Amino acid sequence: GVVRPILDYLNSIPGGKAINIHGSVFSERGTPDIIGCVNGKMVAFECKRDDTEDLERIQRWRLSEWITAGAVVGGVSDVWHVKMILCLMGVI
Repeated sequence: GVVRPILDYLNSIPGGKAINIHGSVFSERGTPDIIGCVNGKMVAFECKRDDTEDLERIQRWRLSEWITAGAVVGGVSDVWHVKMILCLMGVI
């Protein structure tokens, strides 16, 4: 799967903590798969199996809500994507 390696990476960063959000009837539809905090910055990632899989409309909307609130977000399919986003956004 995609989620475990990304979680392992985020939790290996000094100052990093992330969890997997399992969708259920009790969670908001479109909630990102991974939420966490890295070096004081909230992060939210929607995980996809590969680069060809698009985010659903509700997932794009939820990520936009997190961006508006100041989080660093992305639709990702591997650890490289996460590293790149965190680097480009100045988180690491």
